[in-house]
Amino acid sequence: MAAKVKTKLNIGERRRKVVAFILLTIISILCVLPLLWAFGTSFKKNALTDVMSIIPREFSFNNYIQLFSNEDAPVFRWMLNSVVISGVHTLLYIVIAALAGFAFGVAEWKGRNVVFGLLLATAMVPNVINLVPLYKLITSMELNGNPLALILPGLGGVLYMMLIRQYFMSVPKELVEAAQLEGAGMFRIFLQIEVPLCKSAFMVAAMMTFIGSWNDYLWPSIAMAGVSTENLTLPLGIAKLLGDNNIQYGMTMAGAVVSMLPTLIVYLFLQNKVIESVANSGSKS
Repeated sequence: MAAKVKTKLNIGERRRKVVAFILLTIISILCVLPLLWAFGTSFKKNALTDVMSIIPREFSFNNYIQLFSNEDAPVFRWMLNSVVISGVHTLLYIVIAALAGFAFGVAEWKGRNVVFGLLLATAMVPNVINLVPLYKLITSMELNGNPLALILPGLGGVLYMMLIRQYFMSVPKELVEAAQLEGAGMFRIFLQIEVPLCKSAFMVAAMMTFIGSWNDYLWPSIAMAGVSTENLTLPLGIAKLLGDNNIQYGMTMAGAVVSMLPTLIVYLFLQNKVIESVANSGSKS
């Protein structure tokens, strides 16, 4: 009797796995299909007449040649702008998030959990709601069209700070207590114990922050409105390729592929760290 029940449970578990596999496969196809279409369109000789197919009927590199030879589209300058802005923003965010995560996860002080709860509550506010007050703030600071308008906002983001905090909390308290007995201060504990043991969290937070800043379009389109073409970021530059008339879909898709490749390569190299961080973010010693 027990063997029959076990067999039925195994059959039910297999069915659930099959259903889950089918659903995940369908979702993956729906997510990847637009990317494949964009990649294929970037190699189409005539994107207007060859719209629906993913594989180009006539394979051509003309879209990429036109993209990088277009005097009105300084792609390399746009990429440099995006690298500098995203890189500086990521570096500043990681420093702030690491210090905040240490303060909320390791350091003990009165009201710590209350303040952290208030910070988590801010994550429930949609970013779109902050656009108007944020625009008024940078206007009052005379930062319109300045790269600082893209670097400074978001440095107080809670999401990846919470991830780093969870990693700090997973470090055995015995290590911190032993360091304190040896006379180590909190800043030394932060640099020599917590940071080296939580490199995965920093790598994932840095990667996701960089990708988010690299791909951001809505806020830069507001903050950088009216700036010269060469001062645009890559997403804004690609949008400019669409123009008002004579839309060149093939060249635009080529620009989109160029914009996507750096973040895709970074993610492929660090995907194991992402999985590890998700698996360990809820652990606590």
